[in-house]
Amino acid sequence: MKIHADKELIRKKVIAEVLKKADLFSGLSSAELGLISSICEIKKFKRNDVIFTVEQSYSGFFYISEGIVKIFDKSRNGEEKVIHIFHKGDTFAEVPVFEKPSEIFKGVIKFPANASCLKNASKIIYIPAKDFIEVIKANSSISFKLLSGLSKKLKIMQTRNFSLKFQDADRRLLSFLLTNFETKEDLFNYCNMGDTDEILLKISKSDLAAYIGTAQASLSRIFRKFSDINLMKIRGKKIHILNKKELLNYLHKI
Repeated sequence: MKIHADKELIRKKVIAEVLKKADLFSGLSSAELGLISSICEIKKFKRNDVIFTVEQSYSGFFYISEGIVKIFDKSRNGEEKVIHIFHKGDTFAEVPVFEKPSEIFKGVIKFPANASCLKNASKIIYIPAKDFIEVIKANSSISFKLLSGLSKKLKIMQTRNFSLKFQDADRRLLSFLLTNFETKEDLFNYCNMGDTDEILLKISKSDLAAYIGTAQASLSRIFRKFSDINLMKIRGKKIHILNKKELLNYLHKI
């Protein structure tokens, strides 16, 4: 029994350390993180595994410890529309917990979209909604700290939405490829090769198009445009940056 208790304690500590990295939970104390981690479960997914669908009753939300997750909707004819792509360090599907807690207990809420995994060996922490709400009710100080975490996430989403609204697709693509590599390690590998740089995408081009807020046909035209003027070359999921300085100048010009 002691061995089982020790394993459970280690599991809770591991989850608490991981959750601390999320904007939503960043303001919580170690004791408060311990309360949250005690109700959590680590789930493992492979590429294309379904996490939830719109037909399922809402049961909780998630934090990505390792991996990439696609949130999408489907039309009546089965055509997929990507709403957002989340990766390591992101929480997702948490809105119903804060928006309609009473309806969650009645069992009348469903997930607002579909979610699937885009990467093998993904580790995702599941936070059950009812247990989470009960923890908050019993510990009111957590609520105010979560509001701060939600504000941080909102600012990040507003920044991204500003970029999608006011930057053209060319600059959104270049911003994705040429900036903040450390936050995108689950989306691509970046390798400096001396005269050129090489990017190896870990997601499909259709998912990349969705990520930067454009159509796949538009993404193909942008790649062809930069290839025609000898600034990059595309070979499958490999993108060779031939003139990084010129691309950066294009990205930052007014």
